[in-house]
Amino acid sequence: MNYSDSARIKAMLLNCGFSYVEKEEEADIIIFDTCSVRQKAEDKITGKLKDIDPTKKIRLTGCMIQHCFRNNFTPNVPANLKKGNFIGRAKTNLPQVIGFDNEEVKEIKEKKKADLDSMVFVNHAFNPLFHELHQTYPNLELFFRIDDVGFLPLIVKEL
Repeated sequence: MNYSDSARIKAMLLNCGFSYVEKEEEADIIIFDTCSVRQKAEDKITGKLKDIDPTKKIRLTGCMIQHCFRNNFTPNVPANLKKGNFIGRAKTNLPQVIGFDNEEVKEIKEKKKADLDSMVFVNHAFNPLFHELHQTYPNLELFFRIDDVGFLPLIVKEL
């Protein structure tokens, strides 16, 4: 699955005007398509993060993110935000992509449901794993579910 998902990510970013490089040293942005079948796979990612140059931007996706999403994240999502990539689907073809950080999410918590129908939430702003890793690796700028690959052009534009 990771090979197929990685190919989708690569194709989407190439269509957005990015170039692909094989060597991490040549990259400006590094995307890890993670696995969480075993704890050792997750440990490899956290170990790999230590080796990345702190000037390079890091983004994570894959089962490690979704595993944490299922187990820790959904119960903490306020009822009026249970839409978009939390639960369900966006109700518009051109959603506003929000939720890159807690401050942004705080601002929209009080919005009416109708206002939320045109939004897609990314980065798991409620996800404790993102905040835990971001404390150590401030260049870790994005968590996104593999299901949200279709929103990458909007995410890239926002970032």
